[in-house]
Amino acid sequence: DYDNDFLLKMAAVPQTVGTATRELYTIYEDGRPWPNVGWEDMATHLDLIYLKPDCFQWSPLIFEHNTPTLQGFWQREWRDVCKIMAHGDRWVTGCANHDTVRKGNHINTAAIRINEYLGDSLPEILQNAYDNPATQLWIHGFSPGI
Repeated sequence: DYDNDFLLKMAAVPQTVGTATRELYTIYEDGRPWPNVGWEDMATHLDLIYLKPDCFQWSPLIFEHNTPTLQGFWQREWRDVCKIMAHGDRWVTGCANHDTVRKGNHINTAAIRINEYLGDSLPEILQNAYDNPATQLWIHGFSPGI
């Protein structure tokens, strides 16, 4: 069971600076039905958006599949790309966030095939996987979120 009441109250805490008070916009990191097995494929990333329509949510590519350095990443994640284009107007879209370097540096290149077409060295592959003209075109041209 999820604590929706707590999450919604947390989002409604006002911030006061001097004489000005405002309600901040909220970005949730909610991958329900986490921690269930297979949550990555079952999560809609829309539950809290339905409860609080003015909030934002990390998109599936950022939240659970932050590995565009891997061979076949975009092919495997095409379903999420389509989901983002269709339902992602309240999602923070892209494929990189605060976990990018951590996750990229934890890739076991002996066990997982990286996309060697992205560069000649692992640092170059990591750089080109996240800072890629095709990805930027998709994000800015076809993704409705922020």
